Amino acid sequence: MTHMAGTSRDMTAERPGGTSPVYGIYGPVNTDAATLSDLLSGGAVIRQIPVSVLLALESGSSALQDDALDHVAAAGEGLPLTTATCLDDYWNTSLQILNDDIAYRPLAASRCIAVDKATTYDRLTADGVPVPDYFYGSLSPQLIDNAITAYGPRPVLKPATGTSSLGVYRYRDDLSPADNLAYYRILLRMGNVPATSNIIAMRYAGGAEGLEIGAEITMGAGRVISLVVHEKLTSTQVHPFVDRVMVSPPVHPKIIDALPDLPGHAERIATALGVVHGVLHAELRLDGGVWQALDIAVRPGGGLIAHSVQAITGIDPRVCHILAGLGRPVSDQARNDAAAAYNATCIACCYTPPARRAQVTFAKQAQVAADFRGATNVLGWHINAAEVADALFEPDAGLSVGVGAPTPHAALTRLRALVEPHGYTAA
Repeated sequence: MTHMAGTSRDMTAERPGGTSPVYGIYGPVNTDAATLSDLLSGGAVIRQIPVSVLLALESGSSALQDDALDHVAAAGEGLPLTTATCLDDYWNTSLQILNDDIAYRPLAASRCIAVDKATTYDRLTADGVPVPDYFYGSLSPQLIDNAITAYGPRPVLKPATGTSSLGVYRYRDDLSPADNLAYYRILLRMGNVPATSNIIAMRYAGGAEGLEIGAEITMGAGRVISLVVHEKLTSTQVHPFVDRVMVSPPVHPKIIDALPDLPGHAERIATALGVVHGVLHAELRLDGGVWQALDIAVRPGGGLIAHSVQAITGIDPRVCHILAGLGRPVSDQARNDAAAAYNATCIACCYTPPARRAQVTFAKQAQVAADFRGATNVLGWHINAAEVADALFEPDAGLSVGVGAPTPHAALTRLRALVEPHGYTAA
């Protein structure tokens, strides 16, 4: 998008409903599908459900809900709504209304557990899944004092609701308890986390090495049928916890040595959340050679993670998620017919250094796009560009990209070769 000087923020707003993570699947669902293309070629229609419709469904007003359901029905263009699926951690009320009880039941309870981190940790612990030492309660000076006493000078605080990194904070031992508390309250407010939420205080797992992974777990009949692991090469120890570069399979020797333990962990995680068929996104950290579960979501990982999994396995985890909402696993035929495109992948969020941001013009980004289109091993990309004659305006020159390669080291090399000539860095 090219911006004009003086353009207001309202003129660059996101498309209404465009950020909704909830999708309606209309018409026949090919139960042997492995990819979204398989679903579409089988006659299914997929429509994003606008946020305004979701808000109406969540409102509790029967009049608003009736109007919202009329909108959802019309979006199918004559095809009936078969199921609705969500690719983030909320909107459970909307899903329950959109799906009939039988269709929704397979994942409903599991999703409700996952958005309550305290309950999730309790269940994981009960089912033998290691988690960092923790306790929870109302945010207060006493909670912070107890956390420091129990877990040392730099414990982690996180809201008990939700499964994203919003409101996750590692205590700063260079600040006083009062300053930490004041700063953390601001972080909660910025993340729209209610001040009355229970807060989990926990030991920081992994030490300075901080070896962390994202595990994409596909379950069928209570067993792991696919497990793709991304090593987080740039995981941080302090807020904000942003993953800049992930590679699969992992490259760190300690992570590789601990991989044989993961399938058992994955099945115990699924048991704890009651997932029989479905997809789990799990974030775990290696602590003294033991995997500690940090966060679990009953959905595929976000961004380009699904594209990475499909490149390695031949199966799109989002399709597995849709089928699980109907109480079905990915089929044996889909698994037998699936063909991996690459042995390894690397996905990254890259940025232009601040001193160069004003130079990132639309024309230069067009060259980036042309280079990426000509590269057969690019899984996908998203880029931001802007031009404006305004000294106060700094364009967001962010780039998300995924690449495939024969080995993880080759994927990392290929990533750098693609982005560095254009002034981007993932460091």
